[in-house]
Order: sequence, then structure tokens, then C-alpha cells
Amino acid sequence: MPSSSPLRPRLPPLRRPPGRGRPFRSGLRFSALALATSAAQRGLLALDAPAHLKCAGTLAGTSRDAYRGLVYAESDFYDYFRAVTPIDVIERMQIGSRPVHRSETEGLDGLLPVPWVFAWTQTRHMIPGWYGAGTGLGAAIAQCGLGQLRDAYANWFFLRNLVDDIETMLARVDLEIALAYDILANAPLRRFFPRIRSEYTLACEHILAIKGSKTLLDSEPTLQRSIRLRNPYVDPMNLMQVDLLQRWRASGRRDRDLFEALLSSISGIAQGLQSTG
Repeated sequence: MPSSSPLRPRLPPLRRPPGRGRPFRSGLRFSALALATSAAQRGLLALDAPAHLKCAGTLAGTSRDAYRGLVYAESDFYDYFRAVTPIDVIERMQIGSRPVHRSETEGLDGLLPVPWVFAWTQTRHMIPGWYGAGTGLGAAIAQCGLGQLRDAYANWFFLRNLVDDIETMLARVDLEIALAYDILANAPLRRFFPRIRSEYTLACEHILAIKGSKTLLDSEPTLQRSIRLRNPYVDPMNLMQVDLLQRWRASGRRDRDLFEALLSSISGIAQGLQSTG
């Protein structure tokens, strides 16, 4: 795919999966919290500045509302998820000892976090790792000012790690590839992709503004180069997976050969991205 495409504007040539009646906290946010807590216990952190906490409160509340507004408030978003990801293949895989769903709950609330994140990672949307960050950061900038966010990023361990984690996730997203999966969804469900793209663009803009960077991962050139080099090798597997999903579903999900090919595609993409989510 050409790197000049408007869907890949930032990379040169954040999670709330569903839980038992309420969403789980983002893995990225938990990671940032764990790092901050560890540093505080070792006496490496100063007391949190009230101004920084105010910014973080706005960011947390607004990003949560944006995420829930897409994933939970839209009644057919779960149908979109099931259409554009290989979740129906993942449900039939033998992964560890735990089931994909809670037996007592159906739909989104019954889906366990691991397959939710794994499915979005396969398609390169990676929605649980970043969606809502653009809206949340925008609200924090509007309320506190860009200068305050930059100060918090420079001087507050927690926000610095959070912003860096979100930036890494955004860099791993590939909306050109993600868009290819939209062919698997009925036309009415395809309305979600422009909303996802808009939030992605917003998140990139705010992350770059806070860090004063021109492109994602400018501060991590090794990782930036790694993503740029590996994507061309993973992209064909994604496009093959789209075709296999179309044909397998058209067979009523009964064609064993297509299913085995889909299993191979899932394994190949996971290894290529070096991640299952």
C-alpha cells in the first residue's frame, strides 16, 4: 500500500474490552498505572501536581465516554465487530483452557477480553488500545491548554508513559488494511469506519502536538523502523484473510480446508505483528 495514502498520514515509508457488565480497563492504561505505582513505591516520584490530575481526570472521563459511545451505545456495533474481524474463527480455536464467551451472558458483555482484543489486532484496527484517546486528549487540551499537557508529559511519569503507550498503539494501526475488512460487513454497518478513522486522525494530531513531533514514534526510531519494515510482509496475509473469510462464510462455515487456511492466516498475522493484542 502506498505510504502517501491519507489513511496512513503519520507513520513514515488505547483498551476497554467488554467485561462482566462493565468494560475492563485499558491494558495500556493499566501498564502505565503499574509503572507509576512501582516508581512511587521506590520513592522516585514527586507528589502529583493538582493541575496534572485535573488534566488526567478530563482525559479519563471523556475518553471513556467516547469509547463507550462507540462500543456500547451503538446497538449494532457488535454486529460490525463480528462481521469485520475473524472472531468466528477465533471462537473455534483451541486457545488455552478458557472459553471465548461466558456461558451465562450473550453478546458483547459475554465476550472475554482476550478474544475481543485479539480479533481487533488481527484486522489492524486495534480499537481497544487507542479509541477515545483523540476525543479525551482534545477535551483535556481545551480545558487545560496545550502547554499544560506538554508540561504534564514532560514532568509527570504517569502521563508520559500513557501518551507513549497510546502513540505506540497508533503507530501499529493500519487503517488501509482495516478498511479492506469492511467488505465483509453489510452496507449499513460500514458507517462505523469513518468514525473510527476520524478518531484515529484526532488522536494522532493531539499526540504529535503534545510531544512536538512530526510523525509517530520519532522518539523511538528503532521501533518506528521495525513497524515500517514488517508491515509489507504482513499486509498480504491480511488481504488473504479477507478473501478466506468471505469464502468460508459463504460455505456456511463448513469448509474444513478454508478453516485450516484461516487458522494459518491468524497465526501468520500474529507472528508478523509480534502480538496477539
